[in-house]
Amino acid sequence: MEPGKDPELRRLLREWSVPNAPISLDVRALGRPKPWWRTLLSARIRVPLPVAIAVSVLLLWLAVLTAVDRLRPAEPVRTMEDLRGFQPVSSVNVRVERSTDASR
Repeated sequence: MEPGKDPELRRLLREWSVPNAPISLDVRALGRPKPWWRTLLSARIRVPLPVAIAVSVLLLWLAVLTAVDRLRPAEPVRTMEDLRGFQPVSSVNVRVERSTDASR
């Protein structure tokens, strides 16, 4: 007879219940739980080496671009329009157009 096909053993296993382990056993086996901030500070993430190298090169490239951009002198601001002869309008004509759509 195969080990998994024994009907009497199956019946006994269905009736059997495991008693709950005391909390002190959990503390002895698993240790005291760490605060969330300590877990966050000591967490590790495994990254494949090619991915780590690519991210490092990208960050270095962005840092160089930022440094070069900051070293470049700023161009003076040029105004596009000359407002020396500007005069406000003397009269305002407003034209209101109604929609041709029937639902509005």
